[in-house]
Amino acid sequence: MSHRSPSSYEVDPPPPYDSSPRPQPSQSTEDTPLLLGQTANKRRTARLGSAWLRIVLLPIGALLLATLLAQNVGLVPCPLNDVSAARKARWRGEWRLEEERHHREAEAWARERTAHGVALKAWEEERKIHDEERDAWHKQWEEDRKARDAEEEGWRKRREEEQKAHEAKREEWRRQREEEELHRLEVLRRSQGGGALPPTTTTTLSFPRLMHAVLPRGAYDHKVNIAIKEDSEGFPHDTNAYIVYEQR
Repeated sequence: MSHRSPSSYEVDPPPPYDSSPRPQPSQSTEDTPLLLGQTANKRRTARLGSAWLRIVLLPIGALLLATLLAQNVGLVPCPLNDVSAARKARWRGEWRLEEERHHREAEAWARERTAHGVALKAWEEERKIHDEERDAWHKQWEEDRKARDAEEEGWRKRREEEQKAHEAKREEWRRQREEEELHRLEVLRRSQGGGALPPTTTTTLSFPRLMHAVLPRGAYDHKVNIAIKEDSEGFPHDTNAYIVYEQR
């Protein structure tokens, strides 16, 4: 035994994890006698339980299944069913009648649905035709309105042009009539012994109602009143002139 110094009394480090012993794959925890006995008891109890289930539950299940089938067929009466066979037959008859009535109503509903679908389709076609006719009528109405507006615009322009031409013609006729009246008055005055009008003579005319010709002042003051008759359009129709001499 080697002598160690006090400082050398230290705790040795734990061994590495790889150095710890591991059970071999062939070894089992049930290899011990105690564990082997417990495992055998568990297996024996499981086998007994499964055998009891097979012995008891399987016959009971088979008996219940056979009873249920027999009750459904009618061979064995059901203790929970206390309704008589006559009442069951009456209920079955009522149920069949109800089923037949429901079937007839379903067929009637199907026919009504079909008729409604046909009517709806016809109505949609009529509505489509009506919409097309309405659109065509509206389009034609728009074209007619545009044509009428254009025609009215043409009439208005022609009427304005005719009115302007008529006004110009009336103005021309008025000037011609004034010149004719002045010429006639001059001729009439000269025929009565009057001299020619000097260049400074001023003449004031008012058409178409009344025309006044004022001659220059001299030995005589000639005042000429000319009455004008008009037609329905306002043009001079007939003229009656008379001269009144007033000595001053």
